[in-house]
Amino acid sequence: MNNDNKKKVELPVANPIITSYTGHASLLSVIQNNDESMPWILGNFIQILMYTGENSENSSPFFYRQSDFETCPCIDYQRIGRDIITKKWPNVIEFIIDCIDMGYYISVNLDQFFIKNSPRYQKEHIPHPTFIYGYDCHQEIFNIADFYNYGKFTHCKERFSNIKEAFDNYHAIFYFHERRFLGADDIFLFKIREEFDYQFNVKEIIIFLEDYLNSRNTCRRMPSYDYYHYSDSRFTFGINIYNVIKNRLETSIDLKEFIQPKYFYIFWDQKKLMLSRINYLGNHKHLNNTDVLYRDFKELEVLIRTLLNLGLKFNLTKDLKIIDRIISAIPILVEKEIKAMELLLCSLQDR
Repeated sequence: MNNDNKKKVELPVANPIITSYTGHASLLSVIQNNDESMPWILGNFIQILMYTGENSENSSPFFYRQSDFETCPCIDYQRIGRDIITKKWPNVIEFIIDCIDMGYYISVNLDQFFIKNSPRYQKEHIPHPTFIYGYDCHQEIFNIADFYNYGKFTHCKERFSNIKEAFDNYHAIFYFHERRFLGADDIFLFKIREEFDYQFNVKEIIIFLEDYLNSRNTCRRMPSYDYYHYSDSRFTFGINIYNVIKNRLETSIDLKEFIQPKYFYIFWDQKKLMLSRINYLGNHKHLNNTDVLYRDFKELEVLIRTLLNLGLKFNLTKDLKIIDRIISAIPILVEKEIKAMELLLCSLQDR
């Protein structure tokens, strides 16, 4: 290696407020180091969608794509193909070190078979995004983060050699959309911008809330860079996703064995951030009944956390009575959420 073998760099990372997916957690780990990014965070992560078209049995909900690297004004961002890296650098280790030395954080799909911290280590060849933010040449380790500790977004250390193997042995298994628009084959580099222009937009928040409450396709009012992919009927938007999950729990044989934690985790993330959003809106005179709204959304956050815990408990015990409890709780949750969302919308529209 050309680098000083005693050199050590660790870029600062924050505790991300949202950890449903590695991409969101990685981005927020960086931009939450700058308090000025909070208005952008609070202006996003509201609408949720889910692929419900053909062969969608294993799909999970995710946030509308307004919230990706490409659209975040708080960072400088680059996307580089693997072929360029392998042609211009001796190995991916040298490339990552050079990027970190320039202040860039890295997000890259790696084969989890070679990542010692991964539960799939030496068991299964599955590519997954990995967040890299530091290195130590003396110990020959990188600082990385992903969902390693029982599905929690976890910071840990991984040997240079393991990262190299995981990069070199990566094989694409993604569809065209994931490769073109989500950059599944590429490496993402990003660093926080000290200055950026973002105006907190209450009207956009109202659009997101209306579309979420009415299960309306937000692409048609606020197109994103991959509009064509999300603009058809293969996707379910907003609060109707609860009914999709309920129907799956009632009918799917596979779900008698394992309940996807993301079914409820992303809604839990959404409600946690909503509590911060309500406080922010109140402090900036956009709301005048924050106490009532905070109470209502706190109740929703607790209810969803309970469903998440029940799902995790079922995955351990396989007790089918737990599924019945979740199915019975979903309509109650939806009714409470509709009332809370309608009150929030009315409060914002009246200001």
